[in-house]
Amino acid sequence: RDNSASGFQSYLFIRDKDPAIERWEGLRTGVEAAKTLFSIDNVYDFKEADHILSQRMQHASQIYVDYPLRPSIAPGKIDPKISSILNKCCERLESYSTLSIAPWIHQLREIKSPAELKLMKHAACSSAAAFNIAMQIPVTTERLLWAKLLYEFKIRDCEEAYVPVIAGGKEYGNYVTDITRTWPVNGVFSAAQKDLYQAVLNVQKACIQLCSEKHRISLNMIHQHSVQLLKEELKCLGFHVSYSITIEPGIYVPDLPQFPKHFRGIGIRIEDSILVGKKEPVILSKNAVKEISDIEEM
Repeated sequence: RDNSASGFQSYLFIRDKDPAIERWEGLRTGVEAAKTLFSIDNVYDFKEADHILSQRMQHASQIYVDYPLRPSIAPGKIDPKISSILNKCCERLESYSTLSIAPWIHQLREIKSPAELKLMKHAACSSAAAFNIAMQIPVTTERLLWAKLLYEFKIRDCEEAYVPVIAGGKEYGNYVTDITRTWPVNGVFSAAQKDLYQAVLNVQKACIQLCSEKHRISLNMIHQHSVQLLKEELKCLGFHVSYSITIEPGIYVPDLPQFPKHFRGIGIRIEDSILVGKKEPVILSKNAVKEISDIEEM
């Protein structure tokens, strides 16, 4: 904060343009372009960080930082010059009374703006389309499935948010979506697979309905509700409370004698990206099919 018209000034320190290095490492935004592109008041070359920060910190009544102060980066993973500057900044900060900025950042992230929701909906719709297409191809290996999903992400102008197995999602405008789908390789559920899948789907759909402001419950309460619902569903399938299963969320039945034989080795997980609505939840990834009948028809 300062006495400027806006009440504050923002600073960004980045590596400046260097055509020789960019030829091998890729393009850099550079100091000049960054000011306009990122709407930053003051942009400097990273080499000036220690000098500029020392001046600004002299007039600061309170300093908020992103802990930990010293990044745990393995040797050789960061430019030595940048590492040296970071260490100097950290040493300087250690002589001040600092507070974590994380709580403030979390508040900013909690409620999505209309612009953020637009990006998230695009990522969710594109991810759903990619999953639906991937379900229709003959899968011989996990690599083939991953390659197909990645291809579908790319042609929709999105990046892979993380390596998909049965969980995947796209990144669009720096926002990602999470979708998990489980489907049989041959396109048809066995009787045991169908029973276990339906149990997980029932729990997921029940928990999604709790994702609205009118219910006024926490994420932990939704999790506890899902655990209780899974117990009830499993009892109907012949499981008992003493049986050990993994819920992440979903069900994995180990290939061990104490579990019903026809369920052993089956893992089911179903995940959607949900927007908490005022009265009803909004399923951002609703276009990705998950009903048994819909999967088998693809």
